[in-house]
This record gives sequence, structure tokens and C-alpha cells, in this order.
Amino acid sequence: MSKKSLCAYYGIRMGHPRPDLTQRKNEEVMSNCIIAMQSATTAKKAERALAAVRIPCQTVSIDPTVTKRGCGYGVSVGCSFLSDAVRVLERKNISHGEVIGGR
Repeated sequence: MSKKSLCAYYGIRMGHPRPDLTQRKNEEVMSNCIIAMQSATTAKKAERALAAVRIPCQTVSIDPTVTKRGCGYGVSVGCSFLSDAVRVLERKNISHGEVIGGR
């Protein structure tokens, strides 16, 4: 399936940068949110799914005491991409915990 088809399937816009990001002269302002995951394997699977639809993200290690379920890993995404990222994870049946940061 092409990237354009994947984006249409998930109901998100294709391409970078997204027009709804707040930008300053020579500087992009974007805060990060972390979607918590139970394992590093699940976080990597989520990272691959998000990268397939061109959502910039990175797998990160988090302190398990920060989350209610004790999640030790997560996927860091720009908060402006958060709703799209969660939609992709739910469509791909990738389990995730709470969101840490922005909103």
C-alpha cells in the first residue's frame, strides 16, 4: 500500500511540515508528547507504524513510576501529531497507555 493510500486510510494528511504547526522565523515551535507502552518491542512496532504514515517519532525510555500502569517505554511525537498518532495505533491494534506531556 502506498504512503498516500495509508494516509487516506487513517484519515490524516500526508506531507511535512504540517500547515497547522506554529512556526517562528527560522525556528519551529513544537512540544513533545510521549505515548506510553508496556515494552520496547511494542514501542518499536508503534514507531514503524507511525513512520509509515510520515509521523515523526522516536522510541524513548521512561521512568515506570511516572505512569499508572508502570510502562517503561514510549513513543515521543510532536503534540500537534498526537491525535493522528493515537488514531494510527488504534487502527493497527497496538496497545498503548497514557499520554505524558502536552495536550
